[in-house]
Amino acid sequence: MKKAHIGIALSGGGARGIAHIGVLKALKEHDLYPRIASGASAGAIIGAMFAADKSIEEMLDFVKNGSLKKVFKLGLPFDGLASLENFKKHLGAFVGIETFEELKFPLFISASNLLTGEPEIFSSGPLLDVIMASSSVPLIFKPVEIDGQLYVDGGVVLNMPVAPIVPYCDFIIGSNVRPRVPISKSEVQSVFGIAERIFDLSLQGNIKPSEVLCDVVIAPPELHQYALFNIGKWQEIFEIGYKAGLEVIPEIQAKIRELGTG
Repeated sequence: MKKAHIGIALSGGGARGIAHIGVLKALKEHDLYPRIASGASAGAIIGAMFAADKSIEEMLDFVKNGSLKKVFKLGLPFDGLASLENFKKHLGAFVGIETFEELKFPLFISASNLLTGEPEIFSSGPLLDVIMASSSVPLIFKPVEIDGQLYVDGGVVLNMPVAPIVPYCDFIIGSNVRPRVPISKSEVQSVFGIAERIFDLSLQGNIKPSEVLCDVVIAPPELHQYALFNIGKWQEIFEIGYKAGLEVIPEIQAKIRELGTG
């Protein structure tokens, strides 16, 4: 039997997005590595690394050597919105690619059009500006202008873009690093804590319609304890993703066998 054409959709979630690398490692170890991806925000960053055919070790090196900290290890800026230009240079040097067409695997990225209020999917043309647009967390990073339109974090409107890859896949895995989990009162005792929780809930809500399009969804609840900029816990976050990926391997294998394609 021919192998299933596996796709993966990677949600946004700030530092929690490092868990996607763990999921990808588990899939690769069991010959279930996807050949197409979609992503929003942090999922767009990891998705670009994946689609550029970077190894798991190379992705982790990028994280632990500090490049990813240039995005997430920030506080709220005091002199206006922060820019992602410096990170854009580091990511560009790492992937060594400037356009979608140069990627080894197809990649679809969602960004939220600030002017129309609609999600937009990018899969061709210049790559890095699209990743920056998809990663521009509102009120922290500046909106990114593309072709006269202003874009912010892809997760605001479409945090796990599954629909764009449905026509190309036999089997779709959703990696959701923003699971809906109850929290304690102590976590919403500050303005920032309340704002982050509200942002979380809005993103979690728009993931639901995408989850029903997936054959399997990986959403480890342990990730809820890591804040948006908790990049210093990258090893723990990676291990949570890896463990969660391993746990669903039997389910994925069984479902692919049922399809008659694996």
